Order: sequence, then C-alpha cells, then structure tokens
Amino acid sequence: MLSDEDFNMRNDLDHQYKTMRKMNDMSMGEIQLLRHSENNSVICMKEQTKNSKSEMTKLIIEARDRLKLNMGHLIEMQGYSTEQSNELCSTHYKIRTYWEYQPNHLQKDMSDRKSKGQDYSTIELTHLLYNVTLAGAHLQERQRSHGCIRPASIAVLEDGKTFKLVDPQDPNVPPLQTQMNLIYSGKSVYLTPQIYSALKKNNTKFTHNAHKSDVFSFGLCLLEAGLGKSISSIYGETSLNPGELEKLVAEFCHKYDDNILLTTSVKKMLTLEESDRPDFQTVINAIPSYNEIKDFFENQQVAYDNEDAEDFTASHYDKDYPPQDFAGQRPHNGGQPQFNPQPSQPLAPQPKAAPQHYHAPPEDYEDYQQYAQPVQAAPQPQKQLSRAAPPQQPSNPYYPQPLYDPYALLTQPPAVPLRDRLRRRTPPPQRLPA
Repeated sequence: MLSDEDFNMRNDLDHQYKTMRKMNDMSMGEIQLLRHSENNSVICMKEQTKNSKSEMTKLIIEARDRLKLNMGHLIEMQGYSTEQSNELCSTHYKIRTYWEYQPNHLQKDMSDRKSKGQDYSTIELTHLLYNVTLAGAHLQERQRSHGCIRPASIAVLEDGKTFKLVDPQDPNVPPLQTQMNLIYSGKSVYLTPQIYSALKKNNTKFTHNAHKSDVFSFGLCLLEAGLGKSISSIYGETSLNPGELEKLVAEFCHKYDDNILLTTSVKKMLTLEESDRPDFQTVINAIPSYNEIKDFFENQQVAYDNEDAEDFTASHYDKDYPPQDFAGQRPHNGGQPQFNPQPSQPLAPQPKAAPQHYHAPPEDYEDYQQYAQPVQAAPQPQKQLSRAAPPQQPSNPYYPQPLYDPYALLTQPPAVPLRDRLRRRTPPPQRLPA
C-alpha cells in the first residue's frame, strides 16, 4: 500500500538536470533530453500524467520494480519522481522516469555502416550475441520478457563493442498490439512464424512462449546486422517463407564461417519450431562464459578482419608446429602442407588428453577431430581458465548430445590455441604417420 508521500516524491535529478529539448526518439519514444547543470552529462526523461489514483499506483509500482532490474546489459533507469496537483474538481498525478540516454542504436548503426561499405566483424557480433542474450536471460530469470526486440531497441555504445537492450517505448501497450501497429504501419518486423501469421489475421488471442519469441526476434537482428541488408524478404503476405530464411542463414554462416560459436547460436535461435528453439537461459547455459570470451579476445588479439590469409597460414604453422614436421614447403594455394616422412628428430609420444565432457564435433567440422591430440613434443603454454572444469551441461534442445560442445573450444589440449580453433580459414595439418 502506497502512502500519500509516494504520490509527491521528489528526486535530486529534478533540479540537477535542465531540459534541452523534446524529441521522438526511434529507440526510446517520446522523451525529453536533459543536461546536467555542472558536468554537462545528458540523460533522458519520460513523463506520464494520470487522472486515476489506481492507475498512478500501478505506474509507481512498475517504476520501483524496473529500478530493481538494472544490470549492465539493460539500459539503466536512474530514478523517478512523482507529483500530485489539484485543479478545480479534479486531481492529476504525474510521474517522471529518468533513463540513461544512448543516441546510437543498432538500426542507425547498420544504416551508417551500409553507407560506408563496412561490415560488422565477428568479434563485434559475438559481443552483441552475449550482451543481449545476457539481458534477455536476466529478464527471463525474473519472469519478464521484452516483447519487441528489434534493431532500434538495441543501444550501441561509443566503443562499438558494448550493446544494451532498451525497454519498449510504451510499456502500457501490450507487446502484441505494438507488433500489430508495426505491421500495419509498414515498418520492418522481427517476428516468429506463429506470431506473424496470427497478427496478419488480426488474432491476438493465442499462446506462445514469450522468451523463445524474443530469442527468435534477436536472432533476426543478428542475421540482419551480419548480412548488412534487410531480412524483410522472409515475410510473405500472410506467413513467413522458410526457404528464404534458410537461404539468408546459410549466407550468414558462410560469411562468418570462422566463428562456429556465432553461427551455431544464430541457427539455433532461428529454429522455426518453438518447441525446438532455445530460450535465453538455455543459450547462456550452453555457451562459454562471457568473461572467458572477453579475456580471449583481449589477450589473444584476434584479428578476424583485414588479415591476409597467407600471412595467417604462415604464422599458424610457424607458431604451433615444429619446423621438422614439414618438408620445407609451405602451401600458398590453400592445400595441405607436404610432410617429411622421416623427421630429423622423432616426436615424443603424447597422451590423449581430451576432457571428460568433450563430445563429437558437428558434421561440418569433421576435421575438428584431428585437433583432439597434440602433434608436437613441447606444447605451447596456454593460460589457465578461470575455472578448473566447466560445469556439466544439462540436456537441452540447444546443443543436444552428442553434438558440438561449445566448451570444447576452451578445453582442447594446448597444441592448437583457442585462437585457431575459433578461427578456421585453413585446413588443419595432417598428423604424421605413426
């Protein structure tokens, strides 16, 4: 039960910030931009006015609950204030909510990159994958869903590698009604086949898994960002075209074939059948922790873009395999290196050290098995992982056994560094005959 003070609650932000202008932001909706009177920092404010005390009570409770949801991958709500005013025979209630403001979002960023002929790197898309998936899992854990994930609802921070999920523009409008409005206004939609077909028939009375629907929407955002072009061609007059979606997914997987973690996740997210599609928590439980991926990117300094394939081949072989393994000729046409059948110094036998949770690779990585054993006498040292062993993965539809185990990327023997297991542009060298 709220007290009278709750309807007249001031916040320090009310007088610390001054109004710059009102605007209709594509990401945040109707907002007022505010500038701090001392440090010039900019935030935004949303304002709602109600004539009903019960409606105002609901808004105050929602604001309190939203403050508790703040985390690093959601746009931050910084506070709220309320005001009650009496005019003639009526009472008006006003609530102001203050938010972090990010001027750039994924839709604008994609448009800017397209005009400059720039693509997202596999590293940037991996950060996008983790940032939004962690935000979705955070909401799911608290029995909440977003309901309208689209490029405009994903803020892009200045570093270009940090993304935040932005709240729906009007939380008072049901998500399906918001999607219906987008369809009939001719704007791009990012909907599951089930939702799209139902809304095209003006049907909003159906059941679906909101978390899995959000996963599909986000998968389409990743797909569009990676391809650098609209994915609206997958939607027909009344239904989604599975063949067109499959073609775009295949194009995405070919373009980013050096990152199986990214391509596998996108394919799983875009599973047409809801029962077979993972939710956000399932995705997070199936892939390596974000801290390990960030640590890998920072310390290994992987250059996914702008790296000459021939230079990579040379550094790959020189770094990871002893010179006596080769006959002196390094392939320049993408073929296999020529091996010396009688190396000057025999290699010391190496024990197989595959971890207990290692599983068979997917069919499109049959040669991945060759990486399961060391091929050199003195393996290169590898940084210890943050945990002694990854937790046992529960059985789930995201990575069913015995398919690809994403933790294998981080737990293979050190003969082949994680850098080269994530990035596969050249075929692996053949093992010497026993």
